[in-house]
Amino acid sequence: MSTGTDAGLTRAKKGQSVYKHAILMQYVLPYAAKTASYLNPKRCVITDGFGGRGRYEDGSAGSAERMMIEAQKLKGRSQVDVFLVEKDKDDFARLESVADEYRARGINVETRKGDCADYLDEIVDFGRQASLFLFLDPCGVNLSMDELVRILSGPRRHPSPATEALLNISADAIRRSAGLVYKLGDRANTDAVDTMCGGRWWRRVAIDAYEESGKANWSIAADAVVEEYARRLGDAASMGWVVAPVYRKEGQQPVYYLVFLTRNAHGFWLFGNAAAKARYAWLEFLESEATEQPLISVADQQKQDRMDADPVIRANIEAMIASGTKRFVPIKKCGEIFGEMYGVVEERVAHKVLRDMVKDGRLVEESKEAKQYLRTYAVVS
Repeated sequence: MSTGTDAGLTRAKKGQSVYKHAILMQYVLPYAAKTASYLNPKRCVITDGFGGRGRYEDGSAGSAERMMIEAQKLKGRSQVDVFLVEKDKDDFARLESVADEYRARGINVETRKGDCADYLDEIVDFGRQASLFLFLDPCGVNLSMDELVRILSGPRRHPSPATEALLNISADAIRRSAGLVYKLGDRANTDAVDTMCGGRWWRRVAIDAYEESGKANWSIAADAVVEEYARRLGDAASMGWVVAPVYRKEGQQPVYYLVFLTRNAHGFWLFGNAAAKARYAWLEFLESEATEQPLISVADQQKQDRMDADPVIRANIEAMIASGTKRFVPIKKCGEIFGEMYGVVEERVAHKVLRDMVKDGRLVEESKEAKQYLRTYAVVS
C-alpha cells in the first residue's frame, strides 16, 4: 500500500515537494476562507490522506503541517478542521506529536492510523455540511478511481458545500507499468495501476501514445494516461479538472502529476494563480541549490514570462471576440483567456491586459467588483 510522499522524511525537501507545498500555501487558505464563508456555521475540512510525519527533520513543514498552519491563520474567522491519515507506525507517532502542537493552539486536528481508503467514509461524515478539500499525495499509486468516484459522485456530488481534490499521480509508476505492458502484454502484472485507473483502459492509451511518438520515450505515454485519467474521473464526478506535471529539475521527466478537481469557476482561476506562484517558488529553490550561476535569475525570468504572456493573453481575448463573444466575466473564461499561459503566469498579467484593452477602447467595464476577475467586460463595436 502507498504511504505519503512526506513519509519517512530524513532530509530537507526536494524541488518536486517545493512546488506542491507552495500550491497548498497559495490555494488552501483562500479556498477554506471563501467556501466556508457561504455556510452557517462557517466550516471547512481539509484532509491529507497520506500525512507522513508532517514535518521535515530540518524543521520545515510538510504538507500535513502546512494544512495546520493554514487552519490556524483562519482561526476566529472560520472553523477549519484538519483530518490526517498515516499508515506507518513511526511516521504516525511523529505526525501525532506535530498535531498536538496545533491542538494546544485551539485547532481541531483529527488523526487516524491506517490506510486512507479505510477512512474515506469517516472523512465524508466528518465534513458533513462543511466544504471539503481532499489532498491525496501517496508515494506510489493513488486510491482506486472507483472509490474516488463513489465519494465525489455520491455524498459529495453537490456544488455546495464545495468539494475539491488535489491528487498526486505517480509518473514513475505509469512509465514503468506501461513499459511492462509493452514488453509482456497481458502477462504484465500492473494490478496497482489498473486499480488506480479503474480498469485496463490506460494500457491502450499508453501504448498508442508511445507508438505515435515514434517510441521516443514513456513520458509521452504517461502524459496521455494522466490526461485521460483526469477526464474520466472528472466526467464521472461532474467536476472540471487540471493536470500539472511536476518536475525535480528543469528539462527532466515529470516525477508526478497533480490532478486538480473542482466544480467552481473560482477554483480554476485561483488554482492557476497558485500554480504560477508555486512555479516561481520551485525555480527559486532550484536557483538556491545550483552549483553554478544560472543564465537568468528567477526575478528576470518572471519579468520575461510576463512580457511574453501579455500578447498571448491579448490574442486569446481577441480570439474570443472574433468567435462572437460580446460580453464576458474573466473568471468564467479562465481557460480561453490564459490558454498556454495557465499556471505559468499569475492573474496580474491577465488583469493588466484587460486594463490595457479598456484604455485602448477595445473593452469597457460594465461593473466595478473589487476583484477584477469578477467584473463584466463588454466588447466595443
